[in-house]
Amino acid sequence: MAEIDDRRGGGTRRELLRQSIVFLGVVLTWACGLKSAKPPSSFPPLSDAQIVQVRRRLTLILAEQFEVGQDRVRDDARLKDDLDASDLELVEMIMAIEEEFAIEIPDADASKFVRVGDLVEYLRQNLLRLRRGK
Repeated sequence: MAEIDDRRGGGTRRELLRQSIVFLGVVLTWACGLKSAKPPSSFPPLSDAQIVQVRRRLTLILAEQFEVGQDRVRDDARLKDDLDASDLELVEMIMAIEEEFAIEIPDADASKFVRVGDLVEYLRQNLLRLRRGK
């Protein structure tokens, strides 16, 4: 069977499907309490296809929270300096992200977000683990 190149997702559809099946097997094994399961802390980061969706949702949240155009919400944009976010708006932003993605971001982690890219990378690395905690 020929592999179809999915340029939007950064890999072949077959590879994305394989990763999804492996991940599902890990989650089901862990949920059933079987010993071969990986611990929750070892969840893989999001795939490129998943992070595109996360980035899209995050852009909408930040544009609305800071009342800026979506074109200003770039990875290199600084939350306070470039998007003119106040401390209160940053707290509201964290709450909106937590609600949108059904997660809880620890205060120690939230205080480290300086740029939009920091948020994207944090969600890439931690979203699945944080959701598991719910």
